[in-house]
Amino acid sequence: MADSRHLIVEYELPSMDIVLAVKEHRYTRKLSIITQTPMARQLRIQLTESVIAQIALRTIYEIFQADRTEKVDLIWFKGYAKVTDQITNKDIQLPVVRINITRRQFLDIDLSSVDPVKYLKGLDRKFSPNLARLVSQA
Repeated sequence: MADSRHLIVEYELPSMDIVLAVKEHRYTRKLSIITQTPMARQLRIQLTESVIAQIALRTIYEIFQADRTEKVDLIWFKGYAKVTDQITNKDIQLPVVRINITRRQFLDIDLSSVDPVKYLKGLDRKFSPNLARLVSQA
């Protein structure tokens, strides 16, 4: 949106199987078997939130860094994930995170010391309640 100096970014997030459902594998020598310990669902949600927040902040950072002539004053970031709807069995785009942030707000962040999830939640950019649904499908 050149006239308003706003940039809308629709970003397809990676599949949530990047956060494994298994916490650890154990080999029992006597029985010669491998057993798995599942990761707690809440921990998977926290790790997924962290990955999504880092992707969102990194994408916004890259855009502002690439915009050397400062044509963009505001970025609207919409992150979604593709999942299969359990009712229709069709692929859908599930909204997961939305952020709108100005260049000035973003440049005030010290990315090396900020917790991405806490920062985004502090901006009142809440993660979608769909995130739990997303993790449960992974």
